[in-house]
Amino acid sequence: MATNVSLLAELLEIIFQENRELLLELNISNVIFANKREKPAIAELDVSPELHVNAERIIDGPASQFGLASLIFTVRDYLEVFEGTAESNRRVAEAISRFSQAHDSRELASVKEAFPDIFSIGTMAQEADKGTPEDIGTICAIFTTVMAKAHQDAGMGAAVLLAHLRQCDAVKSVSDDLINIDFADNITVDSALNMFSDAIQKLGLSQSFVNQILETYGPIPDEIGITARLSGGADSSSTAFGCAPIDRLLRDGLKKDVTVLLEGPAGVEKEILASLYLMEGLQRGGCAI
Repeated sequence: MATNVSLLAELLEIIFQENRELLLELNISNVIFANKREKPAIAELDVSPELHVNAERIIDGPASQFGLASLIFTVRDYLEVFEGTAESNRRVAEAISRFSQAHDSRELASVKEAFPDIFSIGTMAQEADKGTPEDIGTICAIFTTVMAKAHQDAGMGAAVLLAHLRQCDAVKSVSDDLINIDFADNITVDSALNMFSDAIQKLGLSQSFVNQILETYGPIPDEIGITARLSGGADSSSTAFGCAPIDRLLRDGLKKDVTVLLEGPAGVEKEILASLYLMEGLQRGGCAI
């Protein structure tokens, strides 16, 4: 009968093999070594240079189970630094799906009960990416205003605006007078912001024109990420982590011009979080030491 340790090791193997090229390129061996050093219960875990996993020498117990589960999350977090939240969760969720299909529900009952967070990664990722209905509705409402004013105040032809909007995946339909825009049912915060940014660039609307409209909404565009997305972060009062759940929790990241101390016990991936923050800042045109 499979033990929780053997099942977790099997899942880890699938995650490694389905992402082997990327993980080898990212030098995942350093992460594995650090986790084994910090968690003695999995010190005997054997991971080959080709990322094949052998857990035969590990004794099944709460500490070893926790150690393997922690390593799975660490690999997911490590992928997140380089691939982003949605992509890292997608990769791990696909491995979990393949693993689950290879076993019947009775065989997985114990490990699922012990580590429900692992098996809910896919669902959690989908919900996190959607954002709140209120934020999505606000982004779409502001977008509709900008499009209407581009026609009314900036003199942009209705035909040009309609042609762009009707080719946009996030838009279901738009009236000929541009007053009513019906958005796709599956629209998320990220896809709404992408729609906004793409329209501004492709239609050639000036940043000053858009900013004048955004200013009428007070702090709202900054709080829900519109300002940061349209300006590449230059005009935002916050600096994002690039990790969607954290950025939403912090309202688009940490406030600028403040000093933040990140502290915690060993093994909670402070370095990964700090690296994610630095990478996001560099991608937005900032600098880091």
